[in-house]
Amino acid sequence: MNPLFPFRGSFSSFPRTFHSKSPLHQTKTSLLVGPAVRLLLGHYDIKTSVLRASGPKKNILKGDVLSHINDKKLSPIKTISAKPPAKMSLENEVVSASSHPIIPLKSSRRSEPTHRHVHVDIQLSEMCQNQTKQFMQSRNSIPHAYASSQISANKILELLNRLSERVDFKLSLNDFIIKACSLSLRLNVHWHGNSIHRLSSVDISVALATPNGFVTPVLSNVDQLSLLQISARLRELTARARDGQLRPEEFQGGTFTISSLDIFDSVSDFTAVINSPQAANLTIGALRRHFEPDETTKKPKLVTKFGATLCYDARTIEGQTARRFLDSFKTALISPESLFAELDYLIEDEVDISEMDDDSAIEEKIDIGKEDEELAKLLLR
Repeated sequence: MNPLFPFRGSFSSFPRTFHSKSPLHQTKTSLLVGPAVRLLLGHYDIKTSVLRASGPKKNILKGDVLSHINDKKLSPIKTISAKPPAKMSLENEVVSASSHPIIPLKSSRRSEPTHRHVHVDIQLSEMCQNQTKQFMQSRNSIPHAYASSQISANKILELLNRLSERVDFKLSLNDFIIKACSLSLRLNVHWHGNSIHRLSSVDISVALATPNGFVTPVLSNVDQLSLLQISARLRELTARARDGQLRPEEFQGGTFTISSLDIFDSVSDFTAVINSPQAANLTIGALRRHFEPDETTKKPKLVTKFGATLCYDARTIEGQTARRFLDSFKTALISPESLFAELDYLIEDEVDISEMDDDSAIEEKIDIGKEDEELAKLLLR
């Protein structure tokens, strides 16, 4: 016995072929069958024992099967066809043609969530519903255009700081903004179909946030009011607006709107929807402090600015007129002493539209009250 091969006999005694367990492959001599050949054998119910193998290793080729099929003119065996699909009723049930009981199928629809979010229905007031409809109509029917500018508030803030110890003077930055806006180039026009109406008075609507939504109390003939008159009137309207005590004529009929979000420090610039039939809306962003080079010394200085954006109706106001308005508005605020002088040059030019009558231009003098004279003296010290 060879120690390397601890078994008796020679290699020739071991079987060299392995028989397939499949009935298709159980032949007298083992034959190699590939997947394509096996598929044909199954389709035509052919046994390997009747085939002549022509492969290099005595294996059956696909050609051998096809030759046998052609020679014997064989046809594929008939397979048992599946039953036709059962008809479905509207209730997702199987309707059987036989007398078998009806078996309901599971619905393919997604099951309803077991958890529902808890919510509270908030009923909108009639005023909010009317505002929503008006805003949508205005946004869809008016061609909105925009012009923006960054305006320094340094001098106005210095003046307010000097006046902070005076109890009888209660002014805010918004008062100066309203005053400067009323005396700037007037955008006092309304759009009416195919014509433009120019208005003789400046009635500014000031957008305010109240518990019941936004309201716009109107400062009538604001171009004829002093700064202190504007401040007192605005405080009165604001208090009554937040209490819901404004009369309809006090928040309707304005000719121009100012919207301010200075209470939100993160909002530097924003736009608004024009309050139809008005032609423009001026938005005021929050104050921003940053350093910029001084025009004279070129050294960095701290400047406080806010963004002003004019949202205007492109049908009634030209881009050049909008820029002139912002330039005049900016000049009045960076030089607030001009707010206490006669500003004929700011009001003698109006919206430049050829269809308008030149006789309707307004060139009224601005009366300076004693309180405004005292403010001017404090400012010019």
